Amino acid sequence: CYFNANADIRGLHLQANYSAGPEDYAQGRPGFQVKTQQVFASADYDFTFGDVASWGELDVRPGVSYQYLYSYDVYSTYDYGGDKGEQRLSGFFNGDAELWSLAPSLRLDYEKGRFRAILALRSDKTHIPDKWNTSFQAAANYKISDRNFVRFVYGRGIRSANLVNTSVSYLWRREGLNVPSEIQFLGNKDANLMMADNYEVGYRLQPTHRLLIDAEGFYSRSKNYGSLMAARSELTIS
Repeated sequence: CYFNANADIRGLHLQANYSAGPEDYAQGRPGFQVKTQQVFASADYDFTFGDVASWGELDVRPGVSYQYLYSYDVYSTYDYGGDKGEQRLSGFFNGDAELWSLAPSLRLDYEKGRFRAILALRSDKTHIPDKWNTSFQAAANYKISDRNFVRFVYGRGIRSANLVNTSVSYLWRREGLNVPSEIQFLGNKDANLMMADNYEVGYRLQPTHRLLIDAEGFYSRSKNYGSLMAARSELTIS
């Protein structure tokens, strides 16, 4: 199920939503099935300062958001078939798992004449891992003339934590399947989150009313990649 609500009250923007439902991380394998509930709420407000003393126009938007995620195993006991009967194994999270984050943010938008600059900051406090992580983006563009436009962008993004990477605790006994006979998945609550730095430069030229030339250059550098991998596997040959 899914529920969403939005409200705008004199510059104050409010949003809240709730979703719940099943997830299957490996279709056809009961131990990988979970049920998830997610709550999200955010609020931000627009302050606009006009062209005071010819300084230009500034828009300030502070905000805050909160997200809570809860997931639990659908199966803790299941049967792979064959002559071994019922297999009493832990589910994907070996019970249940939760994750929450609180994120204040600030966006500044300044414009004067042909120049415009935007700075956006967001800092996420998560309980897994227990730390603050800050993402930001700075963009500037300048209209050289009615037919010439240049822009520059730099940003740093940090991927949010997820339950699979942090909280999985599953011993998969692969009855009736090819080797290995057992694979164990374990999350890492202390892993560094993926971080990416992105650079962009662009130039737009309109030499005639019928021709528009738009050139862009991008560069991205990232680190701390993560993926779900087996912590242990066991080969049994009989």
